[in-house]
Amino acid sequence: KRQGILHERIPVRSPERNPNIERFFRTLKEEYIMLNEFAGYGSFIKGLDKFIMEYNTIRPHQSLGYMTPSKFYEEILRNNVSRGVLVV
Repeated sequence: KRQGILHERIPVRSPERNPNIERFFRTLKEEYIMLNEFAGYGSFIKGLDKFIMEYNTIRPHQSLGYMTPSKFYEEILRNNVSRGVLVV
């Protein structure tokens, strides 16, 4: 709350109410957790940081027109700034 982040709760057993995060967790499980063995929590976290960085900057996303999330965000900023609007 101090950082202005709203925590939204959804009813139990209703993944259709939160499809974006459900899809992220599925991808995380299929492309990171199931494909690796971890020596411990530290190696899991270190690899997780790398996975998230690649997920946001290298891996194209079908739902974003095969752009990476970082490229998609850049496009939003560029388009809004060129129209004199900045959305943060």
